Amino acid sequence: MSTDSPTNPITSGVATGRTVFDFSIDVADKVFEGPVQWVKNFYSRGSSARELKSRLGEWALEAQDNRGRWLQPVLSKDAFRSHLITEDGQMQPSGECTATFGWAKLLYALNIRPAGGIISWRETPEGESSALNTNKISLCVHGSVLCDIINLYRMYTDRPPTSAGIFQLPFGELKVLDEDNHSYAFKTFGNDVLSSPRQPFPYSMRDIGSTREGNLSFDKGVIITSYLQALEYDISTSALTLRDTHQPLAERVRRLLQGLARVCDGDWNKPLLVTPSWTKHASRIKRRATTDNGKNDRLSRHIFMFISQNKGVEAHLQRSKGDKWRHLIDQNVKAWFLSDGEEYKFVWDIVAWQRSSDGWEEFFKNELLPALEGLSQTTEGQHWLPDTVSPQDLYILLTTPHKILNEPVIVLEHLPDQWDFYGEISG
Repeated sequence: MSTDSPTNPITSGVATGRTVFDFSIDVADKVFEGPVQWVKNFYSRGSSARELKSRLGEWALEAQDNRGRWLQPVLSKDAFRSHLITEDGQMQPSGECTATFGWAKLLYALNIRPAGGIISWRETPEGESSALNTNKISLCVHGSVLCDIINLYRMYTDRPPTSAGIFQLPFGELKVLDEDNHSYAFKTFGNDVLSSPRQPFPYSMRDIGSTREGNLSFDKGVIITSYLQALEYDISTSALTLRDTHQPLAERVRRLLQGLARVCDGDWNKPLLVTPSWTKHASRIKRRATTDNGKNDRLSRHIFMFISQNKGVEAHLQRSKGDKWRHLIDQNVKAWFLSDGEEYKFVWDIVAWQRSSDGWEEFFKNELLPALEGLSQTTEGQHWLPDTVSPQDLYILLTTPHKILNEPVIVLEHLPDQWDFYGEISG
């Protein structure tokens, strides 16, 4: 006899029905999974596109091609230079900035507007890094454009930078995100300053009793010309360039003295721009004319001997300094020469300016010219390089300070050759 329980046709039918139903649902899920996901993606892309257009603001129309593909804005060196020359660096932002991307706000501050022909466009990447997936579009920019922006519009002050990799502009800050990959970000200080007129070379420095601030005052129409001349000739007045190393030493010294007289004249209505190369050339010329490039100290030894042998000088110094009078002479003579590694330097520092003289400077200056005119009177002087530079030129060369304080001179520390790359300003 069979011991199996009898089959209940009702419960068996229900179970079978459930299995068929579940199977049908699974099939339906598989069948409709593609269309459902497509619908979800469609609406998601639509939402992302609307948000991207909103963030692009006034740039949204240009940021898509005729097939609806998103494009990346590109700011090239030539296009920006042309814009600078046309505006002479003095921009008045026009219209309204409705975009929220940092690079769009920077372009607005520089009066680079849609349909202006300054920005070009290229295709954006596909896949995970596409504009729709990231909801961002960055600005592709040539490094020399960043160099020009920093040189022209950074705030020049007598204080050291607050932090490395951040360039303070009057209307915002440009920050280095990734130096190796040339990635940057711009953050504005607010709409009011963003829409204010742009003026190159803003500065602020402490002066006697007050603060001197504003923008370097160049003649109208020559601001960018002066800037480009400085990049090409190392100084904004091309007649004062020191690049010609093939001239006779005496002529190079005279050219240097003309330049030093100009940078030290204190006329804030006639500012100058220089590059670090100008100060390097100036330092080489002085070193060549006074120490034969560091190989000959006979001139300094002659000056020391000539002054120390003057009985009137000796008596005066002994009354003030006792047996340290020779050390005082040596100290002041050495200060006229560039020490190893020392170069001319432009510094804004009111404290250093107020303490720049110890009272003996003028005394020893009065003794220097006779010493230079008396080169034949000491053994060291007789062996100094003959007929190279006149005593009068040597006197000016030696007595012009190496640290040039509080003059209307800006050193352009960033040069386009150092920024020869394409980078990105993030969205």
